[in-house]
Amino acid sequence: MGAKSVVCPGVRLGSHAILTVSSVASRSIGPWEIHAGNPAAYVRDRVMKK
Repeated sequence: MGAKSVVCPGVRLGSHAILTVSSVASRSIGPWEIHAGNPAAYVRDRVMKK
């Protein structure tokens, strides 16, 4: 969760999800997803390289 981000009441952030700086999450964010903006919109899935 980035600085100055807001998570609205009842909204859940999934495991390892990213909410970027100054974003507002008005809907739940799934695991391993990246969201940005106001309201937060899906950007892409987070991929871990080996």
